[in-house]
Amino acid sequence: MRTVRYFDGRTYEWVGLSRQPNIISKVKRMLGQFTPAQWDKDEWHPTRGPWRFIQVLSLCVVFMAVELNTFFLKFCLWIPPRNPLIVYRLVLWWLIAIPTIREYNTYLQDRYNFEVTWFRIYKAALQ
Repeated sequence: MRTVRYFDGRTYEWVGLSRQPNIISKVKRMLGQFTPAQWDKDEWHPTRGPWRFIQVLSLCVVFMAVELNTFFLKFCLWIPPRNPLIVYRLVLWWLIAIPTIREYNTYLQDRYNFEVTWFRIYKAALQ
């Protein structure tokens, strides 16, 4: 066990689903299969410096541009707000944004990854 704790491993309980005591623990066990082993904490630190503030603010500007595009889609094309097209479009942008924001945060936190910067800019432009 010391080796497992040293390498920050995870201790598993190999109990079958049928041996769980009640329905709540069975549901927790089933839903727990789809969660990651550990959660990473994203720290943005917008007050670290003026350049960092501009970088975080640019992400907020991109968010606002997506929301503004949704408003113009509803207003200029006279699409009602309850139209499924609006909801599907926002869900699609949300699914695209999840890994992109994670990579942007990694880029901001790691100062020595300039060798892949061109690829990340290209990937963000395609998205």
